[in-house]
Amino acid sequence: MTVSVENLSSVIDGREILKDIQLTARQGEFIGLIGPNGSGKSTLLKHIYRLLKPDTGTVYLSNQDIFALPSRQVAQSLAVVSQESPLLFDFTVEEIVAMGRSPHKRLLEADTKADHAIVLQSLEQVQMQAYRQANYASLSGGEKQRVMIARALAQNASVLVLDEPTNHLDIHHQLQIMDLVKRLGLTIIAALHDLNIAAAYCDRIYVIDEGRIVRSGQPVELLTTALLREIFRVETDIRIHPITQNLTITYLSPS
Repeated sequence: MTVSVENLSSVIDGREILKDIQLTARQGEFIGLIGPNGSGKSTLLKHIYRLLKPDTGTVYLSNQDIFALPSRQVAQSLAVVSQESPLLFDFTVEEIVAMGRSPHKRLLEADTKADHAIVLQSLEQVQMQAYRQANYASLSGGEKQRVMIARALAQNASVLVLDEPTNHLDIHHQLQIMDLVKRLGLTIIAALHDLNIAAAYCDRIYVIDEGRIVRSGQPVELLTTALLREIFRVETDIRIHPITQNLTITYLSPS
């Protein structure tokens, strides 16, 4: 399933936050959004998953205007892991992940054995099966993030939108989650703050700055010392790692 953003602009509280955004994610492609804090990455994702509606332009899900589609149809096709985890105090981990099955069920329809199997598989994929009966509110920030990713996996969508998916995760779980979502073969659009993770996992990257897409391309051609100096105001040493063959970015102290 493809996602495309065409001529999208958005004004919030009288300020133009996004300006004439053009973005395409092809079937099975892992797209990264990078940019400084406040550049518009999360706001753009909120438009892609219909939390916000643009003032001009639109988002297309396989050539269909996403804002014209029924909510249930969108939810069957597109899953979201956002930075803002809801305060789900009275639910167990298993119950929260089971919520990912809702778009595939009729109102008040009971969970089936197949639903339970999908929920358990999703928890196993993020190594949270031992927490099935734990209260969500009792979890650490990283554990909550993994539960939200499991819920998105249980949704069985073709498109996955991730807003800082490795936020709160230790290094082991950062790599585990990124390896997992990469292997899924879904169409993925992710806002990422770790540029080394973006370089390792993204097929293409869009750079957003002050609400505009200013660059796009494959990591190896896009992530240069000049670009990082211009956009992030940092000096870097960028090399190809001899084992992974990925770009490796080292940040240099200004002193």
